[in-house]
Amino acid sequence: MRATLKAVRASEESTQASNIRHQADARAALKRHRVEDRKWREEQYGERYQAAASQLGHSSAAVRLAGVYAMSRLADEWSNQRQACIDVLCAYARTSFEHSQIDERQVRRAIAEEVFRRLQTSEPSWAGQRIDLSGAYIEDLQFPHRVLRNLRMDGAWFEGFNVLSRAQVVGAVSFRGAHFSGSFRLLTSANDDSFISFADCEIAGKRFHVGVSRVGPRDSRDKVLLNLNNLMVTSGAVFFSLRGHFTHRAVWGSRAAIRGRSKMMFNLSKGSAAENSIILRDLAVEAQADILCNDPLRGAAISLGDMNWVTPGKLTDLDFQGYDPDPMTDL
Repeated sequence: MRATLKAVRASEESTQASNIRHQADARAALKRHRVEDRKWREEQYGERYQAAASQLGHSSAAVRLAGVYAMSRLADEWSNQRQACIDVLCAYARTSFEHSQIDERQVRRAIAEEVFRRLQTSEPSWAGQRIDLSGAYIEDLQFPHRVLRNLRMDGAWFEGFNVLSRAQVVGAVSFRGAHFSGSFRLLTSANDDSFISFADCEIAGKRFHVGVSRVGPRDSRDKVLLNLNNLMVTSGAVFFSLRGHFTHRAVWGSRAAIRGRSKMMFNLSKGSAAENSIILRDLAVEAQADILCNDPLRGAAISLGDMNWVTPGKLTDLDFQGYDPDPMTDL
């Protein structure tokens, strides 16, 4: 009887040891499989990257366009090298070309659309990546609910009707030195860390509208939100509208110029402004140009140095043709 029990226990121990060995072997095999699978995927991603990059360098615009979509899809899937894929697309967009080349404009437009389509909170999201479209050609870009973070569009050329409504600016967004023709509209929310630069820009289109709604209580810090240094307006209507709680010098600009028959307008909603919320220094205005301001503090919120400006009532006579009657409706 004892010998039988001993044999049973020995058999059970042997079986248990065998099971442990099998489990260890299975875990090791699974680990090897995962490593091999990861290596295989990386090799596949690398091959797709090379193929897409080759397409972007092709002489045919149709092939280059296919390369844009291929690189964009790869960036969605290849999270480890997402930034590298985005950098390739942005580098292509930054190269110079003749704007009269219709086929090439379609390629550039596709890059901008693929990038901005993914500046969102849901996956696949590129909102946390570095986006540098400096000098890019942007045409008819229309996307709502975009998250603008780490975005540089310095020296970009905007054509057609570009609209970014219900956006959210997080950190710094720069349009320094950009050229705007046609129409441009940016309606966005902002927080204490937001900063938008239109320094050194040239506005030569029909309508240019930047509306900012500040989220949260009034910040006690003296912090610039909108930078308008050396802004030049040569034609059209330029409208800056503010809603929320803004501090001293929230909008700052020096040596801006308004030329021709252009108009520059500032609208602050009631209760949003502090003293000198908007400060423009050394503003040059030609005789036929106009500045119109809606100042809820009766001259204390907007400082234009020695400039004279019209009464708030003139704002109701403006014709925006295509903009909402309330410029902040989309926020």
